[in-house]
Amino acid sequence: MNTEELVVVGTDGSEHAQAAVRWATGEARRRGATLEVVHAFQPVWGTERESPGGNLLEVSHSRAAEILSDAELAAHDMVGELPVRTVAGVGHPLDTMLKAAAHATVVVVGSRGLGGFTSLLLGSVGQGVAMHAPCPVVVVRGRAKADRGPVVVGAAQSPEAPAAIALAFAEAATRGCALLAVRTYRTPVPPWSPDLLPLVQPSEQQEAAERAELRDLLVPWREKYPEVPVETLVARDDAAQLLIDLSHTAQLVVVGNRGRGSLAGTLLGSVGLRLLHHAGCPVMIMRS
Repeated sequence: MNTEELVVVGTDGSEHAQAAVRWATGEARRRGATLEVVHAFQPVWGTERESPGGNLLEVSHSRAAEILSDAELAAHDMVGELPVRTVAGVGHPLDTMLKAAAHATVVVVGSRGLGGFTSLLLGSVGQGVAMHAPCPVVVVRGRAKADRGPVVVGAAQSPEAPAAIALAFAEAATRGCALLAVRTYRTPVPPWSPDLLPLVQPSEQQEAAERAELRDLLVPWREKYPEVPVETLVARDDAAQLLIDLSHTAQLVVVGNRGRGSLAGTLLGSVGLRLLHHAGCPVMIMRS
């Protein structure tokens, strides 16, 4: 088994984190990788004092060990011979996860953790990891156990598109499923004045150009992964909403960390953010 690849998953023992551990276990199995389960807790003022359960710092360490042990057992229940190691960190969970991400192939987090406000659809740690990790990040949400349907990739007109497409093809190949490459476009609105009604610009030519660009993007990956069935979808639509709709029948959605129209200074485009909050299946963010 190739242990050079490493799938890192964060857990706090919550239901969402447990789903992330299960998803990460399957990903590690598919990749032939080691699974690293990470838990972090923050020491608070007064942890040296006694509590009914003993020294508070000792209780925190004991609870961390319990959470990690449960996660390791769950992983081995799924894949008996999977290499699993556990890491307990004392500090902010986001800092701990980003440190672990520095040597990871992919990082996996749940859509929400313990202590999060129920009105939030994505925890601050998960969003922070998605925005700052140096490797691909998967936020496990929606149909976490989905093993049917295609891998959907958002193939926007952006520098990140080739890397996202490459990652999506690799994921589809390891899963033995089809790939659906999606591109959306908007028809430019012509100038308007009271003396000149706006012209309705035909979209056929623009759509044909978008299809040609998408076809060219896919060529090298079709050749590398001839066993992966490929479909394409080009539509004049809102990219985020279309990908969210497709996520309800997909097993994974892959997007770049920035898309067309994203501000240069942002760390995650609006399409990625909306998917992380509303997708119906796990979402993989390809870092560039």
